Amino acid sequence: MDVDLPKTLFEIDQGKIFGLTINPVILQAIRKARAKSLGFNSEMRSNYSEMDHVREELEYARKIFAQNPVWPVIEVTGKAIEETAAVIVRMYHDRKQKCSMPRISKRY
Repeated sequence: MDVDLPKTLFEIDQGKIFGLTINPVILQAIRKARAKSLGFNSEMRSNYSEMDHVREELEYARKIFAQNPVWPVIEVTGKAIEETAAVIVRMYHDRKQKCSMPRISKRY
């Protein structure tokens, strides 16, 4: 959150950029497991996996996505990485081919 987005992000083909989002409870669980696997214990305080911090990061991401409406936002909660990759590849291909399907939602 405290780092500016790289300028190159806005210099490349915007059709290659996708936003990802996830349920905060799931993200917190992933981060807690990651912190534990890295050997952090309860005495080593970090806001990395605290719910308030997770929610702030997700809200910050939502604001960035709102400022860049051409970036599709993909909800990845409960999706395998392969499934998310397949959605991205399909959407990218469809955009390149100028295919258009009616959208029910901006989130996929």
